[in-house]
Amino acid sequence: MMSIKNTIARFRAWQRNPYRFKPLGNDSHHCLNCGLEYVGKFCPRCSQPAQTRRKVGWGTVIDGIKDAFDLETNSLVRTFCYLLLRPGYLIRDFLNGKRKACTPPVNTLLMVGVAFVLLQNLFGARMSVIELSLPVSDEGYKFYNALNDWNTQNKGWQYLLLSVFFMIPTWLLFRHSPRHPRHTLVEGLFIQIFLFMLNLLLAIIFMVIGCKQPNKWASLLMPLYCMFTFGPLFGYNWWSTLWRSVAVILTSVLMIITIIAFIAFLDSQPKGALVVAVVSLTISSIIITIGYLIGRSTERRHRVKAS
Repeated sequence: MMSIKNTIARFRAWQRNPYRFKPLGNDSHHCLNCGLEYVGKFCPRCSQPAQTRRKVGWGTVIDGIKDAFDLETNSLVRTFCYLLLRPGYLIRDFLNGKRKACTPPVNTLLMVGVAFVLLQNLFGARMSVIELSLPVSDEGYKFYNALNDWNTQNKGWQYLLLSVFFMIPTWLLFRHSPRHPRHTLVEGLFIQIFLFMLNLLLAIIFMVIGCKQPNKWASLLMPLYCMFTFGPLFGYNWWSTLWRSVAVILTSVLMIITIIAFIAFLDSQPKGALVVAVVSLTISSIIITIGYLIGRSTERRHRVKAS
């Protein structure tokens, strides 16, 4: 039991601070790009690596591949590992200014997206698509049917747009968090980019191990990963993180239902679609308002205790 506890304690300590930077050497270098004499691995003026070769050859090709995939510093591999094992701490580090410890999120998203498409074609995995359907006749639903066709043909964009719906509920329900209060919508966008990357990375793993619908299994794991992400990132205890995470997922789904029903109402004006849109919007607004007020009240109590 003690060894298990020690292992868990070491893992938690590694999650909080896994970075180990090697000391700089004392060797002097002459930058071939800007001519500066300096000490270190990179030129402080133009950031060209010290090991850049004067002669163009196969080594230059290898250096280009290393730069493209961040293999020189293992930054891309480190980002994938941190995204799977410490997602909340990774996002917190990024928002707090540690931008060079891992590959930037937009670059990583592009690489993961390309890998996802290539592996999907290689393994022939089937992507489960969220079907839009109405319990009425399809006649007259021109815009709605066009939206459904686009939804079926653009699976990647579908999940990227779905992740955007999580941004506003996360921003409001975790706005008064003890560890990262008042996070902005732009920061919320980056939080969702990290979570979307995590979703794609999980889908890739399930694809490699032979699952036929990898994104379905990845989506089933995402609620649990939201818990492990929001807890370290915002600093609430596990109970407060749990009900806020459930509220974020629920309100996001209700917002999606509201938009789909409202589009259907504008397209052919069925009364049932308008009722669904109003009810979904009302329930999601109530959940967000209650969660926001609870967070605000909790923040005030902590502020009074601290004073």
